[in-house]
Amino acid sequence: MIGLRDNLLHILDNYGSARSEEFTGHPIKEVIKEDLPENIGSVLEGFENLSIKGSAGKGNWTSTPYVAIMDERETETPQEGVYVDFLFKYDENKVYLAIDQGYTQSTEDYGKREGESRLEERKEKVRNTTNLSDFRKEFPENYSDSNLASSSKVAFLEYQKDDFPSEDQLKGELRKMVRKYQNYVSQKENTMDYSNTTDSGREPQLFLAPCSNDDAYAHLRDTVIRRV
Repeated sequence: MIGLRDNLLHILDNYGSARSEEFTGHPIKEVIKEDLPENIGSVLEGFENLSIKGSAGKGNWTSTPYVAIMDERETETPQEGVYVDFLFKYDENKVYLAIDQGYTQSTEDYGKREGESRLEERKEKVRNTTNLSDFRKEFPENYSDSNLASSSKVAFLEYQKDDFPSEDQLKGELRKMVRKYQNYVSQKENTMDYSNTTDSGREPQLFLAPCSNDDAYAHLRDTVIRRV
């Protein structure tokens, strides 16, 4: 089987030309959606609760293909929550490995300004509860693509094509980042936060107001019991 390093470089080398070709059935999509996730799954053998999904776009080529590594206790989609991903900035010959957040759902739910503010708040929360000293924090802010939004990037590593790391280094750094990510998820699960901030939209929230016992039970049933 082709290794992790070779598949990362294959996508980096070929994605740009692929975008000028027919989207449906293109072989680069198979590498992104099947081969690379299989590589990653092999590297992360023994890690629990993980789902790995790659995307080159839905119906059309995305400008930034990615493969997301998600702890199912946190999220099952890269549209929301916190996860790890490989992001391909093919036109700059670089790949990012990042602890990332779902930009789409946050900005759709709250609007761009408030959504990005919430992402920034959660970014700091993750950084304050997890030792990320081995990774970079200041993500470039000049990208217009939402997949590369700096507000969602908690920590990252940057791999340049002309100085690409070895297979062993890639595997070691991937395991380390996913371990840090899962430490955060486990801490969050063990110390449930009932604040007004939402991480993946899953925290139950209880609002109290004067009402009858029947009304109070109905409210409790609808807002808490059904959501848990």
